Amino acid sequence: MVSFASALVACIGVIAAGYAAGRLKIIDTKGAGPAAIGAFVGRFALPALLFRELATLRWKDIDGRLLASVAAAKALLFAGVLGCSTLLESRRAGDDRDFKRLVAASASRAIFCTQSNDFALGLPVIQALYGGDEGRRMVAMLYLLAPISLVLLNPIGFLLMGLYEPDEGRSGRKETVRRVLKRVATTPLVACTALGALYGLALGPDALPAFADGFLGILGAGFTPTALFFTGLSLVGRVTPETDLLVPLALSFGKCVALPVVIYAILDVAGADALSKGFGFVVGAIPTAPSVLVYTNEYLRHDEALVAKTSVALVVCTVFSTPIIFAAGLAARSESMATAADAEVADAFLCVPSALLATWCLCSFAATWRDEGTDDDRFAILSVNALCHAVGALSAALCSVASGTAGG
Repeated sequence: MVSFASALVACIGVIAAGYAAGRLKIIDTKGAGPAAIGAFVGRFALPALLFRELATLRWKDIDGRLLASVAAAKALLFAGVLGCSTLLESRRAGDDRDFKRLVAASASRAIFCTQSNDFALGLPVIQALYGGDEGRRMVAMLYLLAPISLVLLNPIGFLLMGLYEPDEGRSGRKETVRRVLKRVATTPLVACTALGALYGLALGPDALPAFADGFLGILGAGFTPTALFFTGLSLVGRVTPETDLLVPLALSFGKCVALPVVIYAILDVAGADALSKGFGFVVGAIPTAPSVLVYTNEYLRHDEALVAKTSVALVVCTVFSTPIIFAAGLAARSESMATAADAEVADAFLCVPSALLATWCLCSFAATWRDEGTDDDRFAILSVNALCHAVGALSAALCSVASGTAGG
């Protein structure tokens, strides 16, 4: 457990170092430096890492049920966010142009809630949380889970956002579709994912030459620290005292609370074991990747308000996910050691979002409280009661887990 906590603290420390470098002007966030770091991460280090890992992947160790369940959960949340966001804001649409703008904004939010920072933050956390053959299998699963968003869900969002581009009227929808599909197909991440998987399936996991393995290993080794540093750098200047936090908080809850709960529920219905359910919950709680901000800037740069809200949501989600990942990691670790009953583990997982939701309600109440009216007071009492119940149940579950570990 110490290694997991140390890995999480180390990741947060590197992110904080990147934020400090930008905040103290050591690196000019408006210059070419961040763009160069992002290009290295997205076009060299991560593609090399993906190709090497997929080319040497042992496919017999892959859990197809886990892979399908996470894909189904992400697709369900993507469709839910897209549909609900469009429905809630459709009354503001005055004409067809306004409706396209709302759909584009909803697509951006759907991508935000399903695109995890799987490699920069998820990879070191999973490696520290699981060890041995079990750890290698979970890391392999992580490499296969990430392309779900890149290849299946994100292109849908890109198409919907692309239809709102200012030049859409001149280029036409067919041209927009063709451009988006070409962009997805030629992205280094997608290309290296496909090529690495095909190479491993065709030639086997031990067929990668030593010189290629060494080259890709050195290039990929630079990904994790650089990507974490870049994550911190991308958070600089995103939140101001005038920032409206309602939408960013809602998106953060969707990513860090709704997604892991949905994944856990689908895995439970599918009859997955405790290890898979714990892994799915932790993976779902990983915060949104900074690449979502790149997508929003690329497709919706003319909508400054939406870009600003996405930037703030990225900050809130990164900060908000830390306690969830830590608590979920504790419960998942207990599951992997087979020391907790299923009911106790479920309490440990589900009480975390319950406590956070109750805290959010109390903060909203404190920010908008007025002297008149008793309904607000009743709401506050109910929220406090829910928070105490969630914290108490979580404490009892973790104590029970600790007692079982000590007794074993």
